[in-house]
Amino acid sequence: MGHQVSKLLKRSKSRKADYNTSPKSTDDSLPEGFRWLEGRGYRSDGNPAYALPNDDAESSRLNLQHYIFRAAFNGYFVAPVREGLQQGIKVLDVGCGTGVWSIEMAQLYANSSFTGSDMIDVFAPYVASAPKNCSFVIANTLKGLPFPDDTFDYVFQRMQVGSFRELEWPEVYAELVRVTKRGGWVELIDTDGRLYNSGPAATAYDEKLHYMFGLRGINMACISHRSRNLENAGLESVVHKTISVPVGWGGDIGAAAAKNTITSYKSLRPVMLVALGLGEDEYSAMTSKATAELLPGTTYKTYWNAEVAYGRKPELADKIMIE
Repeated sequence: MGHQVSKLLKRSKSRKADYNTSPKSTDDSLPEGFRWLEGRGYRSDGNPAYALPNDDAESSRLNLQHYIFRAAFNGYFVAPVREGLQQGIKVLDVGCGTGVWSIEMAQLYANSSFTGSDMIDVFAPYVASAPKNCSFVIANTLKGLPFPDDTFDYVFQRMQVGSFRELEWPEVYAELVRVTKRGGWVELIDTDGRLYNSGPAATAYDEKLHYMFGLRGINMACISHRSRNLENAGLESVVHKTISVPVGWGGDIGAAAAKNTITSYKSLRPVMLVALGLGEDEYSAMTSKATAELLPGTTYKTYWNAEVAYGRKPELADKIMIE
């Protein structure tokens, strides 16, 4: 695992789309509805619960995060869908962000078709480089995904725990299951957003972060109940696994995870200032101390947990037998 992240980053440079950087934009090129908050870009048509901005810097962080997950799980997915992908199935990537997962999966599995969906077109700059078996659509899960029942063989969703309020999750699960074909699989990968075994400054920031999420109705700890949630949504053969990711130690993946966390401090600054009533200097001092505890060479072996849960939508015959 130690060298996987660096290899992945190097490998991506040879592809048509470079996911380590994001297309540069100027104020003149910003789309309608785009707004700035404390120097960071937000879209007025974006998710009101989502705390992170929708600008170039955040897109770059999301792409780095993709490679961290890919290294942590030693691949793109955990659900038993590899054979189906090789033969050819329909895949939906919900909350796709920049679309890096869908695009790379489409390159690997040319017989399958991939559709990425998100509330806003974060993926727009990368569409031109996407292979023919990959497409994107703007969609709001809570308002209904624009697909008929039983459309996809495999529905994938990653890092969306901060996108939905706790009370909205039953509706989200139901919608993911609705568009999944009988016999198909639903997979969700998330983190509870907690840093474990961290230093005092990083721990203090963590507490403030989760307080801010709580003000938005978001409970990131809800993913601990995901097995039960998926079963309640109608899935069977549910599996829930946890994988820990080192931060600031453990080789390349730890260095990448530290960079991702430190960059998130910058991304979250606007909403943290507003929600907690913090001053610029106060926030800078707080994050500087937390950053020092996460850098390579620190005495703290900090880590965060990535959790994956997946399950199968019963065949009609199975459903009848259960009933």
